[in-house]
Amino acid sequence: MIGNRLKLIRNANGLSLSELSELLSSSALPITRAALSHYELGITVPSEHALEILGKKMGTTVSFFYRPDWEEFSIIFFREPPMPARQMNDMNAYIQVELEKILYVEDLLNTSHEISLPSKKKILRGQEDLVEELADWVRQDYGIAEGPISSVCGFLEQKGWKLIELPEGFDLNGIAGIECSRQVMFVLYPTLYVLDDFRFFMLREIAHLYLEGEDTGHTEELVCRFARAVLFPRRLVEWEFGTKKREVSIIELTYMKQKYGFSKRGIMTRLCELGIISKEFYDSFEDLMRLHGFPKRKKIMSETLQFYENPTSYAMQVLRAESLGLITKDQMEEMLLLKHI
Repeated sequence: MIGNRLKLIRNANGLSLSELSELLSSSALPITRAALSHYELGITVPSEHALEILGKKMGTTVSFFYRPDWEEFSIIFFREPPMPARQMNDMNAYIQVELEKILYVEDLLNTSHEISLPSKKKILRGQEDLVEELADWVRQDYGIAEGPISSVCGFLEQKGWKLIELPEGFDLNGIAGIECSRQVMFVLYPTLYVLDDFRFFMLREIAHLYLEGEDTGHTEELVCRFARAVLFPRRLVEWEFGTKKREVSIIELTYMKQKYGFSKRGIMTRLCELGIISKEFYDSFEDLMRLHGFPKRKKIMSETLQFYENPTSYAMQVLRAESLGLITKDQMEEMLLLKHI
């Protein structure tokens, strides 16, 4: 058991046996690669002191090594992650460690969600308007009131999605999937992001649960349109802009960005795909954005948008468990501080 847990947390940290041994070389207890391998294979059992050192180096505590193995753990991603096999293995381990912590608290509080997986809809070329209907259905199913979405994280968490921050080593804007044994849906999101892009990326990833196109390229077009349609439904676009418009001013885009938490480029794409502005006007806007260096903007966590986009469900449940006496204050602080390994 301890060996399996050690391998799990090592992989979750993206470390090889040699890299972990090197990391431990300056610690109070240097451990060779061979010794680590023997621990993981169960040939030898590490001492409590060794487990304490290992835990500190890899962002966990001794209790982690004594938890039962999650033998049925299995992940299906809603789209294929573009990464090599070793990195995929590390990411799966990271997801398992994060989900274990989230589900542990949910089990204490008995707040787990029943998940009902929808049937994925196949949309053919020429049927792109079906995305609008699907986006409207999702807004209704998720209980989103008419108007702007104040927090994408908020409504996803209410529906049972687990939101997990990705370490910087994974070059992904986000990806979603399901853990099969407990039917837990999750979305991975990047550490650094531009807020309006973040809201869009989250919805784009969950769209892979609901729809697919004729091929990979077509599917990507559809999931992007789905994300735009959830953030800014057709009826609201037409209410704000009308059904036809010759041009759109920067001040209009600024107002709409603040109101709907959506990028100016995304709003213009939305107007074009709904036929409200012409393709020629959209292309001129794209030229203007390139001229002003839009593709070069840096990823930042602070933005002028006023939307509060941070996952809160796990932290709130940990605090609730402490207030009910289900965990100690020390455990609460440990679980919050060590959320990200």
